[in-house]
Amino acid sequence: MSETTDTTTTSAAATTPDETAADSVDTPEAGGTEAAYHNAAQDGDSQPDGDTFPRDYVEKLRKQNASYRDRAKAAEATVTALQRQHVDEKITAAGLKPAAVWAVAELADVLDDRGAVHAGKLNAVMQSARETLGIKRSFAKPGNRDLRSGAGVPQEPRNDWTAAFGPHRRD
Repeated sequence: MSETTDTTTTSAAATTPDETAADSVDTPEAGGTEAAYHNAAQDGDSQPDGDTFPRDYVEKLRKQNASYRDRAKAAEATVTALQRQHVDEKITAAGLKPAAVWAVAELADVLDDRGAVHAGKLNAVMQSARETLGIKRSFAKPGNRDLRSGAGVPQEPRNDWTAAFGPHRRD
């Protein structure tokens, strides 16, 4: 009995990570390279100090994670560009230039917590841009061309059909 007590009585600090990892490999969920690495550790293969996985496995994971980070950054940039384009269209429809609004506010100032355009915030920012930059509200619609100078003068209607068959005038 004293022989078993001497071999099994060890402190928790004396247990190495390799021994605890080897005990956890018995579950069927462990698989792939990690399980093979820990099984090799059970067989008595030596492991470098401080490493829990082979260097090539860690480098592969780092490269994979770096590619996911790059894809996430590209997706965020695309979402930001689409949000800004949507806000620019709304600003233009309201009769302002987007540059005037962006001079007094940022994109985050007009978005709600889900990333959608908040109409109340956008109207407040547009009003702030008008007040700050001294922009007066235009009552003429952008498509209304009748308000240009000289457009109100009545024009004699032209009938090219009768002129084509009528007598030739020499002026």
